[in-house]
Amino acid sequence: MNNINSRILLITLFLFSFSAFSQDSLAVKSKCDSLKAKYDAKLAAWKKVEILMKSNDLTKTRYDELLPAYNGLWKEACELQKKWFICKADTTKIKAISFEPPPQPLPPSPEYYDDSFDCNGVMTKPQLISISKTKFKNHIDSLYKNKIIPDNIKGVVVVKFILNKEGIPEDIDIYKNESGEFFLNEFAIEVTKYLRYIPSMCYETPKKVRMRQKIKFEPPKKESSKCDSLQVAYEEKLNEWKWMRNKMGKKDISEFEYDSLLQIDLIKYNEIYKIKQEYCSCTGESIDINREPPPPPPFVNKNENPFKIHTVLESGPELTQDSKNKIIEFLDKAYSGKGDKVSGEVNIKFVCTKEGAANSITILKEKPVDMGFGEAVIEAMKYAEFIPAKEKNGEAVNIRMALHFYFYNRENNRVEIK
Repeated sequence: MNNINSRILLITLFLFSFSAFSQDSLAVKSKCDSLKAKYDAKLAAWKKVEILMKSNDLTKTRYDELLPAYNGLWKEACELQKKWFICKADTTKIKAISFEPPPQPLPPSPEYYDDSFDCNGVMTKPQLISISKTKFKNHIDSLYKNKIIPDNIKGVVVVKFILNKEGIPEDIDIYKNESGEFFLNEFAIEVTKYLRYIPSMCYETPKKVRMRQKIKFEPPKKESSKCDSLQVAYEEKLNEWKWMRNKMGKKDISEFEYDSLLQIDLIKYNEIYKIKQEYCSCTGESIDINREPPPPPPFVNKNENPFKIHTVLESGPELTQDSKNKIIEFLDKAYSGKGDKVSGEVNIKFVCTKEGAANSITILKEKPVDMGFGEAVIEAMKYAEFIPAKEKNGEAVNIRMALHFYFYNRENNRVEIK
């Protein structure tokens, strides 16, 4: 019995010791991971400062502000790395840590530095004349446009020269090539000759000064052409039309929404085709889309219907004569601007409500499709008034119906409704 109790006690002590060791191991691992994360964050901050110090747009003042951070962040990162290695018990790597930061990037080259020849007072800074800056930029652009400098060659070259009393560079030479493309040196000297300055002044007297100037070489940005603009417009219209078609095919769309989208579907496609025509005319390409749109997706939500449509009636709906005259008058005026030799046809479907109004109007057919007949008919239907359909009990009801509009090339009765 004593032996059994002793064994139980030993097993209990072993399990307790193992549990404590496991918890200590997890705590150490968590501490090491935390140190690693802090080291990575500090090193990333140092790299960000290094990138800023290498920027071509950096000023000398900003460079001087960043330099302490460059050195300080590196040392802090090294301290965290050392603690991380100690935590991992990997002391062999500690000796390889260099607390001395890498050589800092070179300071920016000033565009101007005060080195006058004969002024013992305060001198004004030379000012680049804007018109010469434009000529200078145009000359660089022409070097690229004429393929004298290939588009893949670009960079910055710093020139040095003496700016005379008239504000003209003299004794031009290369101070530093920051691009690595030494092919650009001769062009940098050439384009500097185009620069003109308001000279430095010492007590209102022009003086000569030594200067440095950055010359940036890069190909001119291509202006958006008419063809590019048409391509962008085509893609926008096409995506809008595709979104509509996708919406029409969804199961949760109501019949009212479906008919509303169907009503403008053909109009939107005509816009797409017209833009595509203009684009192909601009580029000389052959048009690659059909003149007629593909059939729209069928209405799938058969259970939803904003109107209760009746088919067994005592009397059908009838367009009042007064509203019919207004519609014909409106369409006759619209047709008068279509040209002498144009005829057309538009078929629509809609719901004639029990109040005698036309609702959910949809174009079923429009010929020709690019003359605006369909839009005119939709606009004219705002004048439509119907004697509503009635059931046998005399109650007015909703009914789906269609109308056909014909446009004829003749002097009188140019518009008919059937």
